[in-house]
Amino acid sequence: MTLPLQCITLERVKSPTDSLASKNPRSDLLQNVGIAFQFSALINKGYHFLWPLNALRDKVSCSSRVSAIFSRIGARMKQLIFDCDGVLVDSEIIADGVLKEKLPVWLPDLGSEEQIEHELDRCLGMITRDILLDLEARSQHTLPVDALDQVRQLVDARLGDSLKAMPGVRKTLEWIRDQRLPLAIVSNSSEQRMKINLESSGLRGILDEIAAANGDEQLPIFTSDEVMNPKPAPDLYLLALKTLGRSAEECLVVEDSRTGMQAAVAAGLKVVGHLGASHIPPGHAEVLRTTGAWQVMKHWDEFSRLCTDAGFVANEEAVSQ
Repeated sequence: MTLPLQCITLERVKSPTDSLASKNPRSDLLQNVGIAFQFSALINKGYHFLWPLNALRDKVSCSSRVSAIFSRIGARMKQLIFDCDGVLVDSEIIADGVLKEKLPVWLPDLGSEEQIEHELDRCLGMITRDILLDLEARSQHTLPVDALDQVRQLVDARLGDSLKAMPGVRKTLEWIRDQRLPLAIVSNSSEQRMKINLESSGLRGILDEIAAANGDEQLPIFTSDEVMNPKPAPDLYLLALKTLGRSAEECLVVEDSRTGMQAAVAAGLKVVGHLGASHIPPGHAEVLRTTGAWQVMKHWDEFSRLCTDAGFVANEEAVSQ
């Protein structure tokens, strides 16, 4: 929802400090601090404003304390971090298809097709190894010794044949390139699977262009191969922040699963939940919000606005071109 800034700057809500105005010289400071925090709360709820932050700052008498509050509210977002499966590429539906074929044969007591689908929804975002271990623990049967290898080989083959980029993501990536906004990928996939995903979807080229626009030889990509505890543990995101030299406050993340959301939120990151993939079950938006999503989006067309709301300042040179 868009609000004109007058809604909060021209109508001051009476507070207990008002009655102290003639007695306490700190009352104006207290009131302005309250306005700043109210503004911050509205931003966190998803409101955005027609006037820039400095207009609000100019309308209240700012001490260093109030200025510090506005600085935190308007801290510039400097880094994007995207998950891959279910965010950049529509791959989860392919991996789920392989598991739905194999699990009734290997673990027949998991139940009906609908029950297996429910279990896979619950495991959304987990690495394949952990999905198989989780489901085997719920069964009286034992998986084949080479179950993981069988699944990986089938999934890789099908990704190579039919994987597609998420609708609208290429246009968004071109916008990110033109804005020269740094991007990294943090994925629970293996390094090998990431290569297949990016090559088969046709996204490798535009991602290389984003890296070049930011003076990098290649796009930073972090995979589950690099940590002992992948998502939902925060380790992979913490590794990315350390390697990139970023604070959590400088980054905006896009995730599609509860598993990924848990990892990013545990690392202190602001996260947009993506709902546009084919595998997303009904009610998933509420799952992501409950897990800690700052906002959710159904399509990549919404992303540039969310970047602005998160504190990204458009590249004026790119806009003028």
